[in-house]
Amino acid sequence: MSKYIVTATNGEKIRNETIDIKTNVLFHGCKSVDDIKKNYEGFWNIPSAKEKITVLKVTKLFQLLKGGK
Repeated sequence: MSKYIVTATNGEKIRNETIDIKTNVLFHGCKSVDDIKKNYEGFWNIPSAKEKITVLKVTKLFQLLKGGK
């Protein structure tokens, strides 16, 4: 499965976003959760950003459906 849940924070709020690495061009070529984390933070943390986004965890969607961590 190519879908992941990215859990990220700006220091005040935590949000979860579903990412499909096959259909989202920002994540094409990602081979690990570290790649997904780097691309996600790189997209949101542009130099003119008003807040810093930090990825807390990246979880494969099927792990959540099976009750895994």
